Amino acid sequence: MSSTAFEEPIQPIDTMLDFFPTTPPKAYGERIANMEDMRKNHQERVARIKREQRQTKVTDDREETTTIRAEE
Repeated sequence: MSSTAFEEPIQPIDTMLDFFPTTPPKAYGERIANMEDMRKNHQERVARIKREQRQTKVTDDREETTTIRAEE
C-alpha cells in the first residue's frame, strides 16, 4: 500500500496530549469571567426593558382613561 502526501502519520499518545492540556489555560478563566459579565449585563438590560415597557403600559392606560373621560 503506497502512502500519499495527504495522509498524516499516526501520532503517539504523548504528542496528542500536547494538543489537549490537562490544566485549563489562564484565558479560560478570563473567558468564564467575561461570560458572567455578559450574562449580568444582559439580565440588567432585560430588566430595564421590562421596567420601561411596564411604565409605558401604565402611561398608555392613563391616556386611554383620560380620553374616555374626555369623551363623556
